[in-house]
Amino acid sequence: MMATENVAEHDLLMQAVAESAREGARRDLVAAQEHIVQLQTALSTSRSEERQAGLENKRLATQVATTQQLLAVAETEAHELRRQLGEQLKLAENEAREAHQRCGEVQALCVQLQIEKEALVRLQAEMAMAIAQLQAEKEAVAQLQAEKEMAVVRLQVEMATAIAQLQAEKEEAAAQQGAVGGAALAERRTKEDDDDAVMLRARCGALRRELESTQSQLASVTQAWEAAAQGRLAEKMAEAQSAAAAGRVKNDEEFWARNDEVHSLHTLVTSLRTTRLYAGAAGAGATYGDNRADGAGSVGAVNSAQLAASHRRTRLLQLRETLGQMGELLSGAEVMVEQRLQQSPHQQGQPRQLRLPSSQPPSPPHLPSPLQLPSSPQPQLQPQAQGQQGSQASVWGRLFSFGNSSGRSRGLHQSCSSASDRNLSRMDSCATVSSCGINSLHDSSSGCGHSIGVRASTESLQQAVTVGGNLADELADIYDLYQLPAQPKYEFRSWS
Repeated sequence: MMATENVAEHDLLMQAVAESAREGARRDLVAAQEHIVQLQTALSTSRSEERQAGLENKRLATQVATTQQLLAVAETEAHELRRQLGEQLKLAENEAREAHQRCGEVQALCVQLQIEKEALVRLQAEMAMAIAQLQAEKEAVAQLQAEKEMAVVRLQVEMATAIAQLQAEKEEAAAQQGAVGGAALAERRTKEDDDDAVMLRARCGALRRELESTQSQLASVTQAWEAAAQGRLAEKMAEAQSAAAAGRVKNDEEFWARNDEVHSLHTLVTSLRTTRLYAGAAGAGATYGDNRADGAGSVGAVNSAQLAASHRRTRLLQLRETLGQMGELLSGAEVMVEQRLQQSPHQQGQPRQLRLPSSQPPSPPHLPSPLQLPSSPQPQLQPQAQGQQGSQASVWGRLFSFGNSSGRSRGLHQSCSSASDRNLSRMDSCATVSSCGINSLHDSSSGCGHSIGVRASTESLQQAVTVGGNLADELADIYDLYQLPAQPKYEFRSWS
């Protein structure tokens, strides 16, 4: 029993030991399985890390290859940049050398510019001197004109004095001849009259020479003035044409707007040319073609003529009146000498005739031909000489009225100048008018007697002063007379 119990206990003990062993083995197995699972997990983790490390190695190898390629490209670019930098450095050195050379050229140009500035200053000084010289010449011209007017006034005074003296001597001689009537007295009076005629002729010749000298001086000064103005106009025209060639001038309006000085100089040149034509050639034998007064071929001539039209007309009639007084003086002296010769007993068998000198008085610039003084007629009685004064005064009145009416009669001017075109070139439209009336003027001036008709010339002079008092009307008459356009267009390409 005891043994069975022992065996049973032993079996129980063995079962307990086996059960504990199995529990221990089971726990070890579970721990081993867990360890295996952990090892498997660690293995899988290691394998994944290995795969990631391989991928990282591949990526790093790729990056290394890319970096090596970039490094090679960078080295190539560095070599290229070094080469370009060397070339740029060489170019910079060359430019520095060229700049150094140009500095010397700039210094030379600065010196040349300074020289040109000094030359410009000298030119400006010379220009100022030329302007001053032109002003002086202008003053000289004005002085010559004033002296000319003074000479005319002196001539008028001297002629009036001589006329009064001759009239007094004539009355005194008539009284003495009626009271005494001797041969010796008549012969002495004849000699005195001859001396008076010679003195008057000498005085007229001196005044004529003085007038010719004044005209010559005025013509020379005007010609010098015109030459200077033409030179200045040529310079301005060259500048304007260069501007047009450069494209800065598109049309004629811009040309005149940008070059108003050219227009002013052209007006000055045409005015001086008109003045020179107005003055005419020196001497009494100058024809009308050499001293045309109204050259209205350009608007510059008209602009200068419009301000001087009334003055020219007044001066023309004054000169005609002066010539009339001279003719009256000489005619009166001639009549007195002829009467003394007719009354002298020593000259009854041989009648003498006093002829005027062959030299002609200076004609004013407006006259178509030199004004001829009346020739002496055949010796006649005093009533016949007095009877001719009416017709002679009418003829000379026609002569004086010709100068006054020709400036206002538009029909004759328009009929004579109708053939001229609208552009009005440098042709003189008044030359035809003068040729139309030149024959009648010569017919009127030839064969006139002793009296001139001073009263008619004085009335014509007053009418000329009245007509020329309004310059606006005179300008309108000029534009209407010559059919001038309001504003002419000039093309700079056609100028010469």
